[in-house]
Amino acid sequence: MDELVERWAEELNKAVSMAAGNPQDRKSTWLAYSTLFALYEIKWYELGLPPSLADTRFPTHTVFDHLYATASASNFFYDNNGVTDVPKGFVVSVDIPGVQSFISHSRKLGDFWAASWIISNLSWRTVWRAIKAFGPDVLISPSPRLNPYLLVSLSNEAEKLGKQDLKKKNLVDILKKSTNELMKMISPYESFSGNDLFELAEITPMIPEKIRFILPKMFYIEDKDGSVKYIEREEDVADLVKVWFREAWKEILEEAGFYSNGDKMKKALREMIKQFGEKVIEEPPFYPRIKVVNVDEVNKNLNKYLEKIGWKVEGGQSSAPLSKEGEISPLLWNVLIFLLDKSPTYRLDPIPRAFWVLDDNGDSIVPVYDSDKVDVDKMKFKSWVQCSLCGEEPAIKLGKEFKNDVAKYKEEDLEKILEITGVSRSELEDLPSIIKPGEALGPYCLLRRLLYLEKREKLGFESTDRLVLRSLDLFIKEFGLREKLLQNFIKVVEDQRERVNTNVQLDNDKIREALSLVFSETFSHLGKERYEGFEKAANKLGIDEEEKFINMLEDALRNLKEELKKEKFLANEEDMGKLAEMISKHFGKDLGRLFEEYLNREENEDEENEKDVRLDRVLSLFEAMLRLRRYYAILRMDGDFIGRIVSGKLPLYSEMFTDDGKMKTMKLSEYVKMLYDSMKKNASGEQRVKIEEVEKKAMENAEILEKTIKIREGKHSQYKEFEGIIVSPSYYMHISTSLMLQALRDTMLIRMNEGFPIYAGGDDLNALLPIETSIKAVAELRKSFWYWNEGKDRFAILRIRGDQREESEKDYNLPLREASIPVSSLLPTGRSASLRFAKIKDLTGEEIAEAGELLENEAKESSWSLNGKKVAKDTIVMSDSSDKNISLLPFSLRKDRDIELVIDEVHVGALGRLWMLRLLGMLSGNLPEDAFDQVPSELWNPDNDKKRNALKKLGGYVFKRNISTKRKDEMVNELMRSLEDANAFTAVNSKATGGMVGDSYENLALLYHIFKSIKIMRDLPK
Repeated sequence: MDELVERWAEELNKAVSMAAGNPQDRKSTWLAYSTLFALYEIKWYELGLPPSLADTRFPTHTVFDHLYATASASNFFYDNNGVTDVPKGFVVSVDIPGVQSFISHSRKLGDFWAASWIISNLSWRTVWRAIKAFGPDVLISPSPRLNPYLLVSLSNEAEKLGKQDLKKKNLVDILKKSTNELMKMISPYESFSGNDLFELAEITPMIPEKIRFILPKMFYIEDKDGSVKYIEREEDVADLVKVWFREAWKEILEEAGFYSNGDKMKKALREMIKQFGEKVIEEPPFYPRIKVVNVDEVNKNLNKYLEKIGWKVEGGQSSAPLSKEGEISPLLWNVLIFLLDKSPTYRLDPIPRAFWVLDDNGDSIVPVYDSDKVDVDKMKFKSWVQCSLCGEEPAIKLGKEFKNDVAKYKEEDLEKILEITGVSRSELEDLPSIIKPGEALGPYCLLRRLLYLEKREKLGFESTDRLVLRSLDLFIKEFGLREKLLQNFIKVVEDQRERVNTNVQLDNDKIREALSLVFSETFSHLGKERYEGFEKAANKLGIDEEEKFINMLEDALRNLKEELKKEKFLANEEDMGKLAEMISKHFGKDLGRLFEEYLNREENEDEENEKDVRLDRVLSLFEAMLRLRRYYAILRMDGDFIGRIVSGKLPLYSEMFTDDGKMKTMKLSEYVKMLYDSMKKNASGEQRVKIEEVEKKAMENAEILEKTIKIREGKHSQYKEFEGIIVSPSYYMHISTSLMLQALRDTMLIRMNEGFPIYAGGDDLNALLPIETSIKAVAELRKSFWYWNEGKDRFAILRIRGDQREESEKDYNLPLREASIPVSSLLPTGRSASLRFAKIKDLTGEEIAEAGELLENEAKESSWSLNGKKVAKDTIVMSDSSDKNISLLPFSLRKDRDIELVIDEVHVGALGRLWMLRLLGMLSGNLPEDAFDQVPSELWNPDNDKKRNALKKLGGYVFKRNISTKRKDEMVNELMRSLEDANAFTAVNSKATGGMVGDSYENLALLYHIFKSIKIMRDLPK
């Protein structure tokens, strides 16, 4: 251990020395401190060292929690004269309004990512200026600890300074390496590796639209021109934040390539944006809401109030039971955080930006632009329409006309584009894949497309086509079906030659290249690194419509299936094993196990015909796997009660189920008692007596604080009944860090399930996934929120897998390290989800919005009754864009003193079994309709034992009618046991607007929702 600690100190010293320079050089000093701040904790974990508890008597926080919290709180004790005894400064909240609207106004996958990235980076780059002025310890939410954005920004800063200082250039490698190590340690997958983890951190939106930070009440030196600025009043803070926000927007434009040259396609978009006037786009599309709390003012008012109730503080000593060092200081932080949300001392609300005004005559509306910002005479596009994406901005419309039944740009509009860009037609050949003919885009929506083009190489995603093709692509590659697919597709093209433009000369190489655009893994030997999608593949062959190409590909796959059937493909054990591996990888290990289990039951070596039955089952699943997908999954998740937990209202899980389904908050006295009880467990004799004496005083203090507290703030008045625990800086830092780790883990889980994270913020998650991995991903994401490591841990765990040191570093003669390091406790609450299956031709923006509506109005409004008690939220709602059916399933139900995740029991035990039976052709697709037909509507609300028993019997009867296998009774009994374990006949959902039983939309049994889930899932993957 000592050797490892020495190694940690050496590595930190090495990095800080690289960052440091002349002590008089402010930038070098800042970089040295920021490097220490960023690497201090990460380097400790890299060496497999566990964090120490801050106080072993109260095992609620680690030393790191206290160190980083102390660094943040120290900003209250500096002003222009140096260190002060009295807390001063400002706590600031910057919130970007209208985020959901801005993100949801998107058509392409790139639009969504770009909008989310813009919001995330506007937030980060705004607070980054505060960090550059005063150091990373000013940031309190999101956490600066273990934050890849901080590591990436420091790396970029070191790279800039490294142009004059080689040592700082070497620091870049250390920061990038630590970013990669952090992402690897957070990954739940043993096999995860990749040199692109630093880039993954760069391009994944993880910073929320609301940020909180501290500003000392002092001057600072402007980084750009060296000018001195003073922060004395709340208005100074607001003015400064507005300047930082505009500067952050300017950086967004630079990142999007707005000011760069080259790349003809990007130039076309840049010039189209400039048609609105370059000055127009240089203003952000919105401004933030700014809240400021004056710490000095609040501290004075708080002390006045405390004096009134007899807690006068004189000379650092308190005449009250509470001590200044003990409870009053954390109480100040608690009040500051409360006021920041509810009643700041200063608030600036933004005025929404206007894009249209009445013309001079008042006859019509025209775009907003000032004559000094736009040279109207130079505009090529002067007929404005509303943007077809956001419906707000004035937009350039590239008109549409049809030539040979193919949509093309109107010739006059195309000529204008060619004129303003100065490029040839051939150089804009792919422009229709960026802006469809007939699409109207405003300047900020055009900017999204430009940003996506600038970053798409790092993204690795071209469109939703990748989501629907990925599993099929890997399946074809794994089973070596490339040439068979190619030959079948060539034959289809020859047979349907009339569908192909006769001007295009086709040969096998061109057809092979077209297939490589949709199956990049299968045809990876051709050097294609990303999915280009159906549209580009169709264009490559001269097929005038994307749908025609898809139909031809479906025909080829259908012919391939028939060919493989005749060859008795998958009849050997090796191929069967491969198939089981593929099922485990994409659908989950448990479904892979069920696949093998069910097949083994079908096999009987003494009867030849049983072999044929087994092969038929395999081919049924194989056909599903070889089906061309048209659907992908949209996932929205949101932590339950996070706002309450952040504000100190902890759930009391000894009474998690309540009569009304609402979370019961732990009182401060209950929290104190829990802590002292943990101390007394290992104490005896005189030590125990002393603990009890201290506990008595602490309980008295807690009971006083639980009484009504009135806080008066100048003109503002807030009356708040004290509820929950005092939110100390350490507590706040701990929660913030836990959410940051969750954001990282969510990102890794989505990526490892072949998905695309649109936003991962810790509690909120927005992602797209292939159908095959979606259910597995949901289970993993819910478990990671409060069931890390398969339910064995209640902590966020970083894993060191073997020796991760570089070869050049192995001269330290240290042992190999394999470690599981508990970093922070998980948030003791649920996480609701919305999983929606959507077609690739659906409007993605509308479907994501619908998934969000279902999350808020169904999953988060649900409560589950069990044995007379209720639990709220913690529910997944499943839906399909092709119909109005929804299903609701609980993630967790209370059993004794442990929380058990029902998604495991339902997915693996019941829902998973039913899905696998369906894939193997053993389960009728008519099961849900048969169940709703056979079971009387009154039984779906089993409010007594008689109804529950009747529902159970009828459920078993329905399963027997719809399962076709030799061992039917055995499988039905297993299903019934799984359903009983999941409380499917007893748990009832009190909110189910998707119900279709008579006129009742509430109080439907979990079994009902399992049947609804099968109705939604029965044809998946599709």
